[in-house]
Amino acid sequence: MYQTTGNAQLRALHTSVDAPAVDIYINGLPAITNLAFGQVSNYASVAAGNQRIQLFPAGLGAAGGAVIDTYVDLLGDQSYTLAAIGQLGNIKSALLLDTTPAPSSDMAKARVFHASPDAPAVDVAVKGGPALFRHVSFGEATPFVDLSPSIVSLEVLPSGSDKSILSIPDYSIEGGKLYTFAAMGKIEGMPAFFVMPIVDVVPVRVTM
Repeated sequence: MYQTTGNAQLRALHTSVDAPAVDIYINGLPAITNLAFGQVSNYASVAAGNQRIQLFPAGLGAAGGAVIDTYVDLLGDQSYTLAAIGQLGNIKSALLLDTTPAPSSDMAKARVFHASPDAPAVDVAVKGGPALFRHVSFGEATPFVDLSPSIVSLEVLPSGSDKSILSIPDYSIEGGKLYTFAAMGKIEGMPAFFVMPIVDVVPVRVTM
């Protein structure tokens, strides 16, 4: 049962290609420091409810002006990822719910998060095989799907196309784990487009 009281777990993911490293403040207090592009923080314990989240250039605090200033509604006993997405001129946040029913011990779960500002909607498929995720648009996270443990080669393709943008060869999917495949970087320009797997062991725990 979802709780409106108690604590939630919140971590941050920096995917904005041209934004500086940031410090994350929760209700005016520093919680996560010096998070750079392509990094994901540990989880922090945060009170449930409506919380103010501010991202400031690292080391400058409020004097640097907020890169993002937003409010999020968090439920107790739930885990979330707050992602900074887009380029600095139109940067925004996306809140991902990480909590999902645990897979059985012999299965894994995976999802895709599209955070590349100039990439089209994409499909993610087994190389030479079926699409696992279809038409994932910028800023969207798919639901988790069950996967059998295996070593797979994956492809990222423009939605509906058979021309690969990126290949992920021989990736090991292990039972009892959650995988978030975060696509970031740029198709045109730098940093180049890539996929960063974020792997969590079930159940997700707060790292103090």
